[in-house]
Amino acid sequence: MAASALEKYGKPCQLLGKGANGVCYLVRRQSDHKVFCVKEFRRKKDSETQREYVKKLTNEYCIGTLLHHPNVVETHDIIFEKGHCYEIMELCEGGDLFEAISSQSLSQEESDCVFAQLIHGVAYLHSTGVCHRDLKPENCLFDDKNHLKIIDFGSADVVKSPFETQCRKSSGRCGSGPYMAPEEFTQKSYDGRKVDVWACAIIYLAMMFQRFPWQSAVASDSNYTEYVTSGCKTKFFDRLPEGPRRVLKKMLEPDPERRYTIDECLEDAWVKKILTGGECREKHRHGKCKIKK
Repeated sequence: MAASALEKYGKPCQLLGKGANGVCYLVRRQSDHKVFCVKEFRRKKDSETQREYVKKLTNEYCIGTLLHHPNVVETHDIIFEKGHCYEIMELCEGGDLFEAISSQSLSQEESDCVFAQLIHGVAYLHSTGVCHRDLKPENCLFDDKNHLKIIDFGSADVVKSPFETQCRKSSGRCGSGPYMAPEEFTQKSYDGRKVDVWACAIIYLAMMFQRFPWQSAVASDSNYTEYVTSGCKTKFFDRLPEGPRRVLKKMLEPDPERRYTIDECLEDAWVKKILTGGECREKHRHGKCKIKK
C-alpha cells in the first residue's frame, strides 16, 4: 500500500479476502485504534479500456460515498497512488452471505430475516436512483451486530438524478449467471431496478436450498425453459411456505413489465411481518466473526 494510505489509516494487519476486483485487508489506525477495511483494486485488464477501468473504480467511490443506510456498507475514502487504488470502508466482521449459505447454517427464520434486510437495502438504493446490477451472496456482508451490508458498486448504474422524474434504462450484461435476469440476455436496454429484484429472489432460493433453480435464465437452459412454459412453476416454490412462495413468484416473473418493483416487495404482507429490527439481529447469528481481536 502507498505510504500516504499507511500514514492515514495504519498498516494492514490481516488479509480479509480476495475477489475478482481486488484484495481486502484489515487496517488499524494507531491514533485511535479504529479498524477499517481497505480494498486494493486490481490492475486494469487488457480486455478493458482505461475509460471502463476508471469508471468502475470511481463508481465504487462516487456512488458509495452518497449512500448511508444500515444495510449498505459505508465508504469513507478512496486513495489513488502510484498506479494503485485503495478504497477505505467500514469493517464487516461477520463474513459474507456466501459463506453462511455454504455452511448450510441458515434456518428459514434466519433466511427470512436476511432477505428482508436485503430488500430494505435495495429499496434504499432504488430510492436514490441507483441500481446495483451485481447482487449475489458474495456482495452481502455482515457486521458484528448482524446487519446485512450490500457492497461492491463497480457495476452499479445511476438511473435517475435528484432532478429527474423518470428513470433511464441500463445496458450491458452485469453480474453472475444464476442471478442475472432474462432481459439482460435478450434486450439491449432494460430496467436495472427490475434486474435487482430478480437477483434478490434468486438469493433467497440459494439461502433456502443451497441450489439454483437454473444456471442461466436463457432459452438454452432446460430448467429455465420449463419454468417459463409451465406458467412459472418450479419444485422450489412447492417447498416454500405460502408467504415467500407468493412474493417470489412475483419477483421471478420473466416479463420485467409484470415483475414486482422493490417497493411492491416491501408492501407484501409476508415481508412486512418478518423481524428485521434489533430482536432479529440479537436472536440470529447470520455471519461468523472472522476478525482477530
